[in-house]
Amino acid sequence: MNESDWLLLCEKTADKVCEEVASLKGKAIRNNIVRNYTARSPSFQLDLAAESAAVSILKETLTPIVLISEEAGTKVLGEHPQALVILDPVDGSLNAVRDIPFFSVSIAICELADLFSIDKVRVALVKNLHSGDTYTAVRGQCALLNGHPMRPSQIYELEKSVILANSRRAPKKMLPIYDSVMGVRCLGCTSLEICNVASGSYEGFIDIRNILGTYDVAAASFILAQAGGTVTDPMNETLNVKPTDAAISLIASANKRVHLEIMKILKSSRV
Repeated sequence: MNESDWLLLCEKTADKVCEEVASLKGKAIRNNIVRNYTARSPSFQLDLAAESAAVSILKETLTPIVLISEEAGTKVLGEHPQALVILDPVDGSLNAVRDIPFFSVSIAICELADLFSIDKVRVALVKNLHSGDTYTAVRGQCALLNGHPMRPSQIYELEKSVILANSRRAPKKMLPIYDSVMGVRCLGCTSLEICNVASGSYEGFIDIRNILGTYDVAAASFILAQAGGTVTDPMNETLNVKPTDAAISLIASANKRVHLEIMKILKSSRV
């Protein structure tokens, strides 16, 4: 399959998840908790239903794949897989069950490799399951929002920047960051938050709590990178993690100047 075929598969999968999520709206079963986490929001019946819907489409492809999904873990679909699909069927499911209109499906098509890095991604899609806004990127092409090119913010001063960060269990070294920016927001959906950096709404996204999974960040990080933004770990190194890693920390910025300012403050923080 070429990149265009993979993108069509992502779109079809996202549409199926959107239909499934919409069909459960208002039904009590949607909100049933199926798994609790210490540091993360719980998983709901909604997550399982959305994942099942996504897998039903992914199974239709004639190209065998390895699927990594938040709920199901790792699955091999077909013999002799040729690609890795990293899926979060509902990112921000707590928002979804509370009818907060900020939750998504996130899909990244990657090369098969022992380690995941952004340069291994071929195609990515993140879709807001409430509004329908769809962020896409194909390797070597500009990132798109609803089919139109995106450009990250051109604000370069940290004191004029608005960043996205979750303060729940955040390390104290984040405090100087909060004091250095114009504003801090937390919207409850990692993939859409990073995509909002890609589209120019915010200057940065920071989560250094070591709780993100590849399914949270793979697609959105690639989309931001293709849009011209910067994504690294807290050591300012390129992400290079196991595809199943669920202890990732990430800093994503609209431009290199804001990114370097964030890195400088985190490095010098003695809190």
